[in-house]
Amino acid sequence: MNVHVLIRETLDWGNATYEDLKNDFVRQVAHRWDSVFHVTYMDCRARLKAITFDSLKVLPSVQIHDYKCFDMRVVKPEDVLLICDDDDWYHPHIVEHLHDQIDVHRSLEYHLIVWPDGAFLCDGAPGLIRKRPMDKSARFIAKTNNYAVSGSFLCSKPERLSQVLGHGHADHYLRSAEPPVMKLTTSLSLVNRHPCSQVVLQRNLRSIDVAEWGEVFRKLIQQYMQRPTLQPLFPWSRAYILQAKAVFREALGM
Repeated sequence: MNVHVLIRETLDWGNATYEDLKNDFVRQVAHRWDSVFHVTYMDCRARLKAITFDSLKVLPSVQIHDYKCFDMRVVKPEDVLLICDDDDWYHPHIVEHLHDQIDVHRSLEYHLIVWPDGAFLCDGAPGLIRKRPMDKSARFIAKTNNYAVSGSFLCSKPERLSQVLGHGHADHYLRSAEPPVMKLTTSLSLVNRHPCSQVVLQRNLRSIDVAEWGEVFRKLIQQYMQRPTLQPLFPWSRAYILQAKAVFREALGM
């Protein structure tokens, strides 16, 4: 069994220009951010992406794929495909966990594997990292990077990738089709909701005048920096959190 990691569509942030930002909101954010901080929006995103890629490279025998040039033929029926964004983090031993659980449940047919994840938040209630539920009462069962897809499910019909590529699509598939799922109990991933996150910025800049965005950016960074670096439920995330905080510390000129 091989483990593959597919990075959803992303930019080459280090070489990106404002024109490369197809989302008008993100382009406006980048312009305003760059007028306020010592590190540009694009450079912040590039460094966060580098942290994620460095974290993936330490996973044993993992093959990393960019969505733009992904060839489904590299995935064999016995393989597993992880899907994530360019700023997410996995448990350093996720490959071993998957191998062990698949071996234990070798007779189980499954389309997806899901596990409880966490979120490192720069906004919201000061609960910091939270372990998120997997039951149907939750807003999402499949979240940004808390699921894997079986190679046999994808190889039988390669077009199925579109059903699980985005976590919203994967969640819809889980709830509507009710496919065979392997549910794990160990938290194996963490969503990094940093101050450059489009989701965070859309949530916090709603109904805020553009002239006031700089203050909102600063508040989000300050909250992010104040979150404890060592998290009891996710002790493996400490090194990644330290590196991510360093990006925003430099942005503030500290």
